[in-house]
Amino acid sequence: DTLTQHEIEILCGIYYVNTGTHAQTTTLSWWPNPVLWDASGLNAGYWTLSCEQLFQNRLRKICQSEASLLTTKQWRSDLKYYKNMSKKINTCVENNCHQLLTT
Repeated sequence: DTLTQHEIEILCGIYYVNTGTHAQTTTLSWWPNPVLWDASGLNAGYWTLSCEQLFQNRLRKICQSEASLLTTKQWRSDLKYYKNMSKKINTCVENNCHQLLTT
C-alpha cells in the first residue's frame, strides 16, 4: 500500500497559494514533501536521531506559533545542510572502510 498524492499533501500540510500573477501558484507546506526528504541527507533509510531532532524542533515551533509555511525552495535550502554533511560522512566512512579492507 502507498499513500495517494492527496494523502501526502494532507500529511505535509501543503497549500497551493495564488501568487497574484495570472494563474500562477506557489506551494507552501508545514513539512517537506517526500521528494525533498528523499533528496536530503536525512534519508538514511530509517528514522535517525537527527530526523527526530529536526521533527521535534519544527513541531515545537509550529505549536508555539514561531514557524511559518515554507516554499519548496526554502525546504530544499533548509535540508541542503544535511545533504552536504551526509555526503562528507559517507565519503569518510567509505574511505576508512576501503583502507581497512585493503591493508
